[in-house]
Amino acid sequence: WTSGGGENVVHSFTVDGDQLTPAPDIPGVTWAAGMAYGATPNGPRVYVANNLSALDDVHLVIKGVQGHIAYPQLADNPVHRFAPALAELAARVWDQGSEHFQPTSFQLSNLNAGTGAPNVIPGELQAHFNLRYSPAQTAEELKSAVEEILRRHQLRYTLAWHLSGEPFYSRPARLAAAVSAAVTAVSGLEPRPATTGGTSDGRFIALLGAEVVELGVPNPSIHKIDECVRLADIEALHAMYVQVLRNLLG
Repeated sequence: WTSGGGENVVHSFTVDGDQLTPAPDIPGVTWAAGMAYGATPNGPRVYVANNLSALDDVHLVIKGVQGHIAYPQLADNPVHRFAPALAELAARVWDQGSEHFQPTSFQLSNLNAGTGAPNVIPGELQAHFNLRYSPAQTAEELKSAVEEILRRHQLRYTLAWHLSGEPFYSRPARLAAAVSAAVTAVSGLEPRPATTGGTSDGRFIALLGAEVVELGVPNPSIHKIDECVRLADIEALHAMYVQVLRNLLG
């Protein structure tokens, strides 16, 4: 599975031996970029999604009352108000995960308040957070749990939710076998399937009923300062992609 693109269309191709024949496109979608192989009622198909992907992001605004720090009785500090709720959200055990998935994770990505003046109690706090979850949860269950915590702490707040896609599990089949064999052929290593890491773009193609496997470079520096990949890893990945196609079409 590879990311990139930006045309908002899914190209599909029928598979006959080592030949790919264009099939009708699926236009006007907002799925992420990638490639998947799947068995359909019309025979084997290769899907190539050439789109951009959105990110999960929850925008929370906590309301307070701005004022002078020398007169706290005339103000209401939203940072102080939010602190106990934030501690509970961060410490909460949302679930135990499942056989194939990690437990749900709450992560705060941005927190802003204040006017820039050192003697002013802010009137508003803005936070952005993310919830990565497995089929052990639903989006509605998580929304209810978050809002229950905020209400219990008697916060005045607004929430804007953005859901980029539901979790999915793709059972290993022909594509997984082809990818595993390709990785071993190129690297000499035996890959271990996992659902860890960032949100998979494959969740969009999985809705078509296709088997989905994600394969990329090692990413120990992902989203860190000086994020990088080794050129040798990119070259090896290219060789793996070529071998995957040979395994599927040969």
